[in-house]
Amino acid sequence: MTEEKILEEIKTFTDACEKMASSKFIMIDKRIGDVLKSIAQTELVFDVVKECMFNFNFEREWRTATSKVGYLLPPEESHRFIAFVFAILNLIDDKKISASDFLSKYFSKTETEAGPYSDFCQMLVIKFKNLIVAKLLNKTEVQPEQKPKVVVNIDKDIMSRLGFLAKDLKDYVQGLKKVKKSSVTKGELIEIINGLILAIKNEDGKYVKAFVTAIKAGHGKDKEIEARLVEILDIVDKSFIDA
Repeated sequence: MTEEKILEEIKTFTDACEKMASSKFIMIDKRIGDVLKSIAQTELVFDVVKECMFNFNFEREWRTATSKVGYLLPPEESHRFIAFVFAILNLIDDKKISASDFLSKYFSKTETEAGPYSDFCQMLVIKFKNLIVAKLLNKTEVQPEQKPKVVVNIDKDIMSRLGFLAKDLKDYVQGLKKVKKSSVTKGELIEIINGLILAIKNEDGKYVKAFVTAIKAGHGKDKEIEARLVEILDIVDKSFIDA
């Protein structure tokens, strides 16, 4: 695929990021929603993000990033930076992080005159966009050989039901203090479920199965999570046979 074609296909995503950066703080909820929606709807971008999310430990990265009082020091490595910003955007979108508190705490001491919201957009959102574009254009890192994507034609009603069940599971996990006797933290499990939700939106059977398997392995001893997984596993086992 030519550079021109790539840029054309990801224009919805790049435009959403640029529009967010040129907006005011009052529009942050809508702009973040638009960026996340564009990721889900843009296959090339979606594929980069989901690859970066594998084995990403948000809580560990968050502790490192917030170790200097008053400043946010995100990961320097490109794939970890992409995963980190994606996680932050989701947490703000889910109201798990207050946008105003976040900007006040970590962007009020920057030395630029643009203001906390503008600094946040330039330091995180625009860099997030640029790194994804650079990866797609093969300018920063050698891309591993891509395996042919497995396309699985799944009934729309089944996908809709699976999406509902995944969001219901996420809502339940968000209400927990912690996941009992799990190999992953609550935050990590939520990020895995976020990956599942994105894979469902993109109808990517291979990654639906991968994320469901990860949830199954990491749910620990929580009986309610196990019960909610029953129908999800049944749908995946019956409908994603070839994925």
